[in-house]
Formats: sequence, C-alpha cells, structure tokens
Amino acid sequence: MSKTLGTYTAILTDQSIAADSAWTQSSSYVDISSVVGYIGLELKVKGSSSTLTDDVTLKVRPSLNGTTFCDADEGIPLAVINSAGTSYEVEVLAFDATPYDELAFYISNADDTNAATVSLSYRTSSV
Repeated sequence: MSKTLGTYTAILTDQSIAADSAWTQSSSYVDISSVVGYIGLELKVKGSSSTLTDDVTLKVRPSLNGTTFCDADEGIPLAVINSAGTSYEVEVLAFDATPYDELAFYISNADDTNAATVSLSYRTSSV
C-alpha cells in the first residue's frame, strides 16, 4: 500500500483580519466528498504590524450535504495560536474528513487592538 499526499492548496493567503474581528469562508468550499481519511491543514498567523496580545482561532464548519454548514459558534475548534509575533507562527494539523462532503472555515482574531495576517492551506491524502 502506498500513501499519496496532494500538494497544498491555498484557501487564504496573507489575509488581514482586523482587531476583534473574524473571517468566514462563504464560497469556494473544500470538497472532500471523495476523501477517505484525513486532510492536512496548515495555519500561519502573525501580527500585521506588532505582536498580537490574544488568540487567533481556527474552526471548521463541516457540511454533510455540501449545502448546509453550521454557524461559526457551532464550528469545531482545530487550532489556537496565542500572541503571535510579527513573523509567521505555523500550526500543522489533520482533520478527519469522514463523513463530511464539504468544509468551510472560520478564523477569529480576539486581539482587541492589533490586526492579524493569516494564511490557510489544505492538502488531501489517499492510500
């Protein structure tokens, strides 16, 4: 048996999220209907102009049918990066794609003063 890893596909690249604000994916959802197993995610976070003083949180909003996604407050927390500096801090993680059809993401910046710069990518794997 061999394992095949796909290349990383960007969802966000250097997206600015204002202080005490969030980004919600509202189109171009990640189709995982043919994925058996996990997808890999890479979250990069940095303070836009200064070190962040609070958390940046990544949540997944899965869909069983490809059309209905849960709200952000019902999303599944995947990663929290606390007090990121002005250079990217990276979190690499995996998410079990079973039994979902599509995924949408939500990223919140809890810092009440500073904007965050965020990048998010994913890749699939197969056996």
